[in-house]
Amino acid sequence: VHEKFLHNCVTECVVADNANLDYIQIQSQNSSAILINTVCTEQQAVSNVQSIMLSLYGGTIRNNQYLKLAGEGSHCDLYGCYLLGGEQCTDNFTRIDHAVPHCTSNEVFKGVMDGNSLGNFTGSIVVRPDAQKTEAYQANNNILLADTALDVIKAYGVWQEKKNYGKVSMGVVRTTFIIDENGNIEAVLPKV
Repeated sequence: VHEKFLHNCVTECVVADNANLDYIQIQSQNSSAILINTVCTEQQAVSNVQSIMLSLYGGTIRNNQYLKLAGEGSHCDLYGCYLLGGEQCTDNFTRIDHAVPHCTSNEVFKGVMDGNSLGNFTGSIVVRPDAQKTEAYQANNNILLADTALDVIKAYGVWQEKKNYGKVSMGVVRTTFIIDENGNIEAVLPKV
């Protein structure tokens, strides 16, 4: 049995006018590791950033990514993928700050979780009042491979009795959840 250890790293980038930055990080840590990873990037005019964060293995991983689009015409692509199993925990926190007009951002995170693993994503996009003609996209898609005790679907009330062609059985009932800006469930729409 390995003892827990902490790996804390910070990367700061300033991307100059008309410059490009491709930032790729592959995380494959010891299962006893606690990784806190922070990346802060400021972009100047007409700059481009592509950041890819791939979390493959590790005990507990916390990724913090802060991007500030500080120059007009700047663009960032922020991608993340986490593949978790066992008792792993990965927490991805992102903040993209559109500080000036005419900037674009694209953010996509995907996760696959198995066993008792836990994956979290908290992403925020800030558009300041003067940042007119901003275009921002954000998505987070996950696949839960194991919910053998049906804990997740029962907790959200979607495991219910279903009737199909005269037969009654238990199953997942189609349900839509409306999530507010704080990540809280605002409304539940059954069968939608």
